[in-house]
Amino acid sequence: MPFLPVKKGTLLKLSGNKEHLFVILTEECSEKCHLLVNFSSIHDNVYHDDACVVNSGEHPFIKHPSYIEYRLAETVKASHLAKCNFTQKEPVSDELFKRICDGLILSRHASKRIKKYFIDNYRA
Repeated sequence: MPFLPVKKGTLLKLSGNKEHLFVILTEECSEKCHLLVNFSSIHDNVYHDDACVVNSGEHPFIKHPSYIEYRLAETVKASHLAKCNFTQKEPVSDELFKRICDGLILSRHASKRIKKYFIDNYRA
């Protein structure tokens, strides 16, 4: 079954040299894109963006304290998401989704372009 990109959906996608869990923040926009952000593990003595910290168990895939890495937020064509063989995971909960979205606006690491895209394309 092909991956169907929808808001709150999650997928495993290569970022750097390993797969990370990404969450889709927007439905398909007029440019046929979605906004994605990824989870990244928190490591001792390594700086991380604290705009949205996610604890183990808040999503079935998250086994260690993690954060949303807003500096790597990206817009991706819906067609690319649908045609690639990404591993689909469980959607995020409504509560976690709200925290992730709120964190995007609060984060000093999300670019102005990404924040504008989110504001222009987010539909509750």
